[in-house]
Amino acid sequence: MKPRPILELLQILDKELLEIPFFPGLCMLIRYLWIERIITAPEYCTLLDYIHRYKPKTAIYYYPYWWPRGVKEPRHLFLQKLIKKEQRWNRLLQVLRFWESWRW
Repeated sequence: MKPRPILELLQILDKELLEIPFFPGLCMLIRYLWIERIITAPEYCTLLDYIHRYKPKTAIYYYPYWWPRGVKEPRHLFLQKLIKKEQRWNRLLQVLRFWESWRW
C-alpha cells in the first residue's frame, strides 16, 4: 500500500487529537495511531519527522513536550497551521504543473 500524503496524515492526526479524550503530546498520539493501525509504520515515521522538522520555536519551554502536557488547543492550532501550509504548497504545485503542461 502506498503511503498517504502528508496533508492527509496531518488531517487524520488533527481529527484524532480532537476526538480522543486525553493524550499528553503529539508524539504519543502518533504512536497510538500506529499501534491501532490507523497509520502504517512508514506513515508513522513520516509524520514524526515532519512535525519535528516544523516544531514551534517555543518547543524548549515545556521539555520534553512542546506545550503544556495534555493541552489540546495549542496542538490543534499547530496542526491547522501545518495543514494550511501543505494546502498552499499543493495548490502551488498544481499551478506549476498546469503551466508546465502549456509549454511548447
